[in-house]
Order: sequence, then structure tokens, then C-alpha cells
Amino acid sequence: GGVHARGPSAMRVILILACLALTATASVQERLRAICPVCGHQMRQSFMFYSNFTNLNHGAYGATPLPVVQAQEAYTREEQGNIQNWVNGATGYRGKEIVVRQMVSQYVNASEDDVVLIENASGAINAILRSVPLQRGDVIIDFSTAYGPFKEFYQWLEATAGVQIVEVPIVFPLKGPESVLEPLAAVLRQNLTNVKFGIISHVASYPGVVLPAKEVCAAFRAKSIPCIVDGAHAFGAIDIDIGDMQPDYYFGNGHKWLFSPTGSAFLYVRGSLQFPLFPAPPVVDSIGMTFVNRFVWTGTRDYTAFCAMKDAYLFRAWVGGDAVVKGYNQALALWAGHYLAQTWNTFLLAPDSMQGTMTNIAVPTQNNTACGMVVGKLLNEYGIMVSGAGFLDAQHGNIACFFRLSGQIYLEESDFELVGRLVPQLLKQLGAYHEIARPSAM
Repeated sequence: GGVHARGPSAMRVILILACLALTATASVQERLRAICPVCGHQMRQSFMFYSNFTNLNHGAYGATPLPVVQAQEAYTREEQGNIQNWVNGATGYRGKEIVVRQMVSQYVNASEDDVVLIENASGAINAILRSVPLQRGDVIIDFSTAYGPFKEFYQWLEATAGVQIVEVPIVFPLKGPESVLEPLAAVLRQNLTNVKFGIISHVASYPGVVLPAKEVCAAFRAKSIPCIVDGAHAFGAIDIDIGDMQPDYYFGNGHKWLFSPTGSAFLYVRGSLQFPLFPAPPVVDSIGMTFVNRFVWTGTRDYTAFCAMKDAYLFRAWVGGDAVVKGYNQALALWAGHYLAQTWNTFLLAPDSMQGTMTNIAVPTQNNTACGMVVGKLLNEYGIMVSGAGFLDAQHGNIACFFRLSGQIYLEESDFELVGRLVPQLLKQLGAYHEIARPSAM
């Protein structure tokens, strides 16, 4: 009766057997439909997309299924129908919050006393870093793959508190986990003092790759450095096992990959570290109370997105279960990356073992400005939303442009095949098409 089974669940075993039963010559369509018979364009009817819009960048903002939107609207009617019961009644928000927190805790294998609901990853990182007194000379270690707005937050901490940010450089294309762990080891060998936090993305934002968070946390732990894991792109995309990973802090967005509404996320904090941690910015009437109670009510605002996280889990069950959703998204992203790299005669930015529900493909150009124009043309002329025109400087791989594209249950092969045809065509129209050499390391 759990929302997520640990280990090789029966559903996952069935999926593996179904895939093995197919012949090596089975089409990609057959392989994907074996994982999820109801996925593909027919699933668009369960979302609210305009008919002329195709979202290949689900990872950016997510997409909330219509049944989850309707459930959130029902919570709003319940709130407005009897606000007193909603705020204080056993069947109101607080009772619903307990149920959701239990579901999330089981899903990520953590104690419900160590998990709270929060609006987004930005709120989570603020709650962590602003709850601990930081002063001049303190050090925070993060990676070059850190989420861009987090880097802006770090700059604010540098300017206001004199905190030093040490960035671990990651060079693409990745060869494997060693591309992350070896540069981290080099930084840790410097024996930095006053390191207050080490931060790693479970799934990086740009490029969208799965990083060895468990091993990174172990390396930080060996140096007595508290480990923060940014799971904004992991929650609902890949398996999360906090009990096995042993981070000190972990947070994840529900709106990206879980299918819950915008403004729904969770934050895990190890029990021994909870006392000083408070919501950022508001602390209302919960000083001295438990970690959970400090976060359950942070003023009169809309809590319906938290409640609808339950309905996101119900939607996933309707699709076929958690393993089916993850399996389809990962399989489609994996196929799409290899298809586009072969079609464009370019390369992927990471091995298959470090890819989740997003794939990252070098675009055949040396002109990032033109690549950005192609992104705009795809959206404005064809209704196709892809990621921004990502690039990596000489220190981090020297890749002029790459796309981060998402696999998702409402997409299928033809969506990526169209992009495969359009991108070289549009680049040639701009005089910016250029065959690029594959890195010698690959």
C-alpha cells in the first residue's frame, strides 16, 4: 500500500521482463509502448496544453495534469467554503498536510518527522543557509553545475557576510562519476578550513545530468562537512533513497517531475540539525516548536498546492505506477539523445549511466547567438519549447551550444524527430550550421 516500493519492485521486474521479451529489432515505438501503453500523444488530453504547443523542456517548469489541477481547485473551494475548518479543523489543511508529508517521506525513505513541505527549492536553500550564522572566512563548496540562481544567492552571501564560495569545476562531456569525484577530491585535498556546507545537485540543471550525490556526500562526511543535496530535478524523475544516501539536507521540487502544482516541494533535514532551522523568510508563531510545526503554517496563504501533492501520486498510479512513469520518461530521453546526436553527427554530454529523464546534446554550430535564435524560432514559428541555448566555456568543456531536452509521458518519438530535422535547417538559414568534432575522450 506504499507510494514507492524499495528495491526491485514487482512492477519494475515486470517492466524489465517486458523489455527483454522484445526482440533486438523491435521499433523504439514498440519498446516504449511496452513500458507504458497509455503514454505518448494520447496522454496530452490529461494536460492543459494548447493544441499548437509542444513542451520538450518539461524540466524547466513542469506541467500539472488536469486531474491534479481539478483537485487543487476542489481544495480551494473547501477552503473558501469553511475557512475555520480549513485552518483549524481535523479534515482541513493540517490533516491533509500530515497525509502528504507521510506519502513524501515514504517515497524518499525518510522519517516523516524530518520532512516538511515548502514552496520550492529556492525557499529550501534559503531556509538552510540563512538559518546558520555565516561570517567572513566561512566557506561553502559547490560545483560548477550548480543551479544559476543559487550561484546568485551565493554572491549575495559573499557580499553581505564575506562568505567564500569554492566551486568544483566539472568538465564536459562527462566520462563517468569520476568526472565529478576526482575534481572534488582535488578541492578537498586543499584542507580548507571553516567549511560550513558542501552542496551537490542530485540531478544538475544545466546540463541536466545525474550526479553521484551519495559518493559526494560520503566525501564531504569524511571531512566533517554537512552535505546539502539539491534534488529539484530528481523528485519524481529518479529514485531517491535518503536513508541510503545519508545527506544532512535534501530538498526537491514537486512541480517539475512529480506532477504536483507550482509551489509544492519538500525539505528533509537530519534530526540533529533541525533546531536552528526556520522558514525563510517568515517565522510566525512557531518559535520553540518542533521542526515540522515551524514549517506547517507560515502565515495565511495558499496551501492547496501542498495538498494536491497527494493527487499527483494518484495520477502517477493511474498512469501505471511510479516505475512506469520513470521508466517511460527515462527510456524516451535516452533514445532521443542518441537519435539526435546521430542525426546531427554530434555527441551527448554524459554517458547513459548519468542520464535520467533529460538528455543533453551538442548542437551542430559554433555560434551560441544563432543557436539562441533557433530556440526562439522553434517556439515562435513551430510551437516547440526546448531549453535555452546552453553553452560551456573553455574551462568546462568548450561547447558552443547544447540542448537539454526532457522525456515525458505526453511526448513520443516524432516530437524529437521533428526537432532533429528543423535544427540543422534553421541553422543553415542563419549561416551558422557547423559540423563539430567529437571530443577525443569519447
